[in-house]
Amino acid sequence: MVCHTIGAGDTLGPDLAGVTERRSEEWLEKWMADPIAMGQNDPIGVELMEKYTTQMPPQNLTEQEHQQVFAYISSKSGAE
Repeated sequence: MVCHTIGAGDTLGPDLAGVTERRSEEWLEKWMADPIAMGQNDPIGVELMEKYTTQMPPQNLTEQEHQQVFAYISSKSGAE
């Protein structure tokens, strides 16, 4: 099961190409830490849950792991 792609279109969740340009790193860190609360309380999160009805589980990443995921997504989607 592929929940996200980077540049190959939406699947269960949104395509992550350019997400680091559309969302702040702070927002992405909050989303990865607690997507359930963000999907209920954050306007962007609510919109995402309405569009992609599959709930992303919390990722339980350390700060270093978050930085690595953010850097990987940024590098693959052409963001600086």
